[in-house]
Amino acid sequence: MKHKNYKIADYVPSIFKKEQYAACYSSMIYPVNGQDLWMRTECTDLQPPPMKRQLGRPKKKRRLDASELMRDNSQMKRATYGIKCSRCKRTGHNKSTFPLPPPPPPLTTQPAPSSQAAPQPSKTQASQSPIQKKKRSPRERKNVD
Repeated sequence: MKHKNYKIADYVPSIFKKEQYAACYSSMIYPVNGQDLWMRTECTDLQPPPMKRQLGRPKKKRRLDASELMRDNSQMKRATYGIKCSRCKRTGHNKSTFPLPPPPPPLTTQPAPSSQAAPQPSKTQASQSPIQKKKRSPRERKNVD
C-alpha cells in the first residue's frame, strides 16, 4: 500500500480507530460488589474436572517457546550426511535397498582329492545314514577314558 501511495487509514475498520475506542469507554464503569454481596443460587459451584494421570513415562524435556525454536547464526548447524551403500559405495541407497541382486560368493579353489585318500561322504549322505554319533558331555568323556 505504501508502494502505491494509498492512505492506510482508509483501509482500517472504524472500530480500531482512536475515536471509537474513546467513545466505548466514555461512560462511567462502576465497580462490582464483592463476592459476599453476590446473589446466591441453588446450583452447585462448578469444579474443575478431576486430574487424570497420563499413561506412559512423563516427558523430561520442557516444551520450547516459539522464539527458542528459531535458529540464529550463532548456533551450529547439524551436519547432514547422505546415506551411502556399503556394497557399491554410492549415495542415495544403502545395502538393504540395493537395487541389484547380491553378488555371488567368491569361488574358492579346493585341492583335487588324492587317489590314496578315501572319499568322504557328502552332507546329504551323512544325514541319511542310520547311525549317528552322539555328542558326549565332558563328564561322559572322562568316564569312558
